[in-house]
Amino acid sequence: MGYFSGFLAYGSELFSTHIRASGLGIAYTGFARIVATVGPFIVGIAADSFGIGPAIGVMGGLFIPAIIVLWWLGGETKGKTLEELDRGIGA
Repeated sequence: MGYFSGFLAYGSELFSTHIRASGLGIAYTGFARIVATVGPFIVGIAADSFGIGPAIGVMGGLFIPAIIVLWWLGGETKGKTLEELDRGIGA
């Protein structure tokens, strides 16, 4: 589960300074926990209908659109100061 280690470093650059704490809190403890709760429930329902292999395969395949959305919306922040990111320079 080491892929979580970079979330806070990257996520903190995506929110403006005045909403950074709220944005990270909502994203990681609000939205993420809802998704983490619903995901296994959906896998269980799908596994009951189609078998565990296809259910996990489909849910794992959902990472591909998630990566595309992150690539599209994420933006590179390397070499930018937080002040530049707050003003939207090069975002």
